[in-house]
Formats: sequence, structure tokens, C-alpha cells
Amino acid sequence: MIDWDMCARVGLGAQSSGRVERTVGVCLLFQDCFVVDISLILQGTWQFMSVTLLENNQHVHGILDDRESAFHVLTWSALRYTAHSSRDDVGPHMKPYDEAVAYRDGNVQGGSGKKNMIRDPLKVTFHPPALHELIDDLRALFDLRYPPLSVTLCDDIHCLWKAKNARRLQQMKCRDGLVRIFREWLRSPDWLPADMAKANALGKRAAQDTNLRPSKSQKRNDGSKGMQ
Repeated sequence: MIDWDMCARVGLGAQSSGRVERTVGVCLLFQDCFVVDISLILQGTWQFMSVTLLENNQHVHGILDDRESAFHVLTWSALRYTAHSSRDDVGPHMKPYDEAVAYRDGNVQGGSGKKNMIRDPLKVTFHPPALHELIDDLRALFDLRYPPLSVTLCDDIHCLWKAKNARRLQQMKCRDGLVRIFREWLRSPDWLPADMAKANALGKRAAQDTNLRPSKSQKRNDGSKGMQ
């Protein structure tokens, strides 16, 4: 993390001295560190937040959410700036990252499109091949966070599914599981010696859609702050 000076102290069920409605921006303005009720404010960059955080407003941000965010950052950047089979019109592939549904109670949720991207085989072929395999390996790893409904509805089937995927589940949870996957593919000779980033074409419709995405800080429950 590179912006500790911009953070607010987060507490679970902590007393907020009546100031939980203030955002991190106000905290910066007054140089005043305060405790924030985690049930009211969802912090993060919407496009890179985990599916679990986007779908469940009551979920407490954990280490697996951070690891999944690393996958979304990599995939978003690869779609936007690297050579791949859909680089002439990458817009449709970017829409899941901006997906948001605002409800009357003030909640804003998303994540279904990103979940489908994790569950389904890659629809884009990335270049070099090592990048494609890296992204696909990470996708298959985080797919374990979202088992099919047919699995979760039956306890016995769910137990069998966990046993079958025990090694991969452990890899996802262990401290260096993500790092090992990156290191494995970074050793590949496929990487280009010079791969200066060049933005791929979004398309007119996709460029308009990005203006509708939620702000970085999304309020929950009280409806005082929706999409900006």
C-alpha cells in the first residue's frame, strides 16, 4: 500500500464519536484520524474489488479479497494495454468491471459479471502465451471462491467438492500461494524484451459506460451516498 497517509482507521463495532459519516477526504482535510464503523463505508477501487465484497455489503474485507483484487488489477491492465485477440474493441470485456446496481435502500452492488469472468474459460487470448497462462492459472484459483450453486446447495456434495480441491484451496489461502504462481510464469522465456503499453480501443459505447461507475468510496445502508 502506497497511500497510508490517506487512510482512515477501521474498527469493528468501535465507537466513532459520532463522526462515522465523514469520509476519508474529510479526514485528510482536517488531518484528523478517527475510527470508522466498517458496516457503513466500503473502501476501494470499484473495478478491482473482489466479487465477495461487491455482492455482500456485510462481508468484512479479508486477505483473500486483497489477493483476488491483484487478479482483477492484472486482468484489467492486460485487457486494456496488452496485445490480445480482442484489442480492436476491448469495451465489452471491460463492462463487468464497472457493473453496478443501485437499490432504493442506498446499497450499491455488483460483481456478477466479474464472477462469470472467473468461472468461465478465458474468452480472450493474451500475448505472450506466458501472460495468458498466468491469468488463466489465477482465474482457476479464484474460481474456487465461487463454487456452483449445485455444489453449495447440498452439504455432502460441498464436502466432496472441498476434498477434491483441497490442495488448490490451501494454495489460495497460504501466504505465498499467489507469489508462487507469478514466479512460475515469470520464469518463462515468452516475455517480450520491450512491451511498451499502448491503450486498446474501448469503443464509443464502452467509453460512455465508464462514466456511470461508482465512486471510490461507496456508502452503505443509509443511502446518503450513491453513484457519482
